[in-house]
Amino acid sequence: MFGLLNKHERTHGLYYKQFAKKVYAALRKLKSAKTCSALEKRAASIVEKLAQADKKRNVKFDKRDRRNYRTMERLYSGA
Repeated sequence: MFGLLNKHERTHGLYYKQFAKKVYAALRKLKSAKTCSALEKRAASIVEKLAQADKKRNVKFDKRDRRNYRTMERLYSGA
């Protein structure tokens, strides 16, 4: 039972690691700005766009893995 849950959560973990690499790469490409505020605003926009895409990816994975969802739900609830 816990193997199923572990596999599911490891996949989410892999997605988050990939997300972090994308954020890092995108932020490294940022051009300089006249003010820190302007740079922070652009950085926040980039992170927000990547985060939205990552969230969609995780939701899509959860939907694909729905067949295992009831088992995982029981494990989470302790039932």
